[in-house]
Amino acid sequence: MGNVSGTLTPEKRQELKSRYQFQECLIDYGWVAEDVQTDVGEDFTGRIFDEGVQAGLEFHIQLKSTLDIDSHLLPGGRELSYKVDVKKLKNWELHAKPVYFVLWDVIRRFGCWVYVLDAISELDFRRKDWREQKTARIRIPRSNKTDDKGLQRIRAKIAEYYYPSVSKDKGLFIEAQFVFSNTPEGREEANALERVFKKGDPVTVSGENIKKFEYSEWYARVTGAKDVKFTEQGYLYIGPVVDKVPKPFKLDIESATGITVASIPYVDLRVKKEGTEEATLTNEEQQSAFQIEIVVDKLSNRTKSIKFEVAKPGNNLQEMMELIRFFGALKSENMLVFTNHQSKQVSKLDIPSEFSGHSFSPEYINLIEKLCFIQNETGYGLVLSDLEISVKDANAIDDLTTILKTGQLAVRNVSITGLAAKDLFLSLLQGEDTLGKRKFGFDQLDFPISVLGTVISLGPARVVGIGKFDISVEEVERAVAEMGPDDEKEMLVVMESATLDFFNWPQEGKEDN
Repeated sequence: MGNVSGTLTPEKRQELKSRYQFQECLIDYGWVAEDVQTDVGEDFTGRIFDEGVQAGLEFHIQLKSTLDIDSHLLPGGRELSYKVDVKKLKNWELHAKPVYFVLWDVIRRFGCWVYVLDAISELDFRRKDWREQKTARIRIPRSNKTDDKGLQRIRAKIAEYYYPSVSKDKGLFIEAQFVFSNTPEGREEANALERVFKKGDPVTVSGENIKKFEYSEWYARVTGAKDVKFTEQGYLYIGPVVDKVPKPFKLDIESATGITVASIPYVDLRVKKEGTEEATLTNEEQQSAFQIEIVVDKLSNRTKSIKFEVAKPGNNLQEMMELIRFFGALKSENMLVFTNHQSKQVSKLDIPSEFSGHSFSPEYINLIEKLCFIQNETGYGLVLSDLEISVKDANAIDDLTTILKTGQLAVRNVSITGLAAKDLFLSLLQGEDTLGKRKFGFDQLDFPISVLGTVISLGPARVVGIGKFDISVEEVERAVAEMGPDDEKEMLVVMESATLDFFNWPQEGKEDN
């Protein structure tokens, strides 16, 4: 306990009682709290034992005492607050061993704890300038008690802290023994277990079929894990082996003559599951317009299946076009080429004769190509919100393509509206035929077309054709009579047939595509 000198004040008695009580608490649990001989900010070194065997894990403890732990409660009753020297917090932040702060109630003989790095993280979030102060108030969860459950949580966190260094260059082995009954259920579980090793498929094994389950000695020592004894009601779930971090690749499709016929510049691939005979690669966690899943036979190094789906079109029409070309190039006579962006390593896999995914009609591909052309020519950003293209949008795409390439468009049964001066109205009133239709010829200042929810302004156009006003000739004449020389009124003309000549298209210096 260390030396006690000078006057034994009430505060000193309280401190000594807290130390004795805390050490007794750890001893009852099977651990040891040893006094730190040189006082550099910690009171104890905690040593972890599992069933009397030392685990080789140590941590430091700073202990503070109180007569009423709940007097430190913050509003809400979920956290305690305690003032600590900032110098000590800074020292603990860089400590090689984990440090725990414990506030101990000497009356009720229990404490509440917090991992110091967690307390510092909370301070960083709440008080950015706390390092400039002499003291800072840390927060201790009231639920972090020094009972068995609380100490088990400390044990798990300390194991997590030491695991990277202890596990380095060590393999984790599990020795298990399974015995299955010769029944349909037993045979199915046996087959499922075989699949998890060969293909990486997950499996759940009933506890009655598990006779032995033991860990590597070093793993059991660090984590405190014990050999598992399964009951008939228990079960074991074995999940797939997966890559936590995906790897960036470029995917190419290469013809039999070695020519690259389609590419996807960037895809994040990871192993979704893997066994001794089969591995499944996917980009399902990537935020991408497409999803790809490739199943590889590891024994023959051949592709067993490919699934390629357009998950969402996204905002990039050019990317959509690349995806369509890529899917169209998936043919059994071609090769799938993987180039790792980081290591530059190149791997090639054959493409199986059968694969699944979206099928795109020639008409659909033609519309996407036209959309790319429209976007490139006009500078408008077009968004394909889903894979479907409506008939209305398809017609608008065709019209826009014709205008941008030829500068003209023949239309039927369309309404044209805009502001018109008195002289234009007078000229349009002339030439009425016996059927009430007129031959119109006038300039439209702007002719917009809407496609995929975006209105594209094409600029002025000359309209020549047969049509009529949307109101009677008498109403038009009365309106014109009221207009001054510089007045303008809204005009709506319904064209039965017309030709539109656009002044700005095709643009000079650009060749027709």
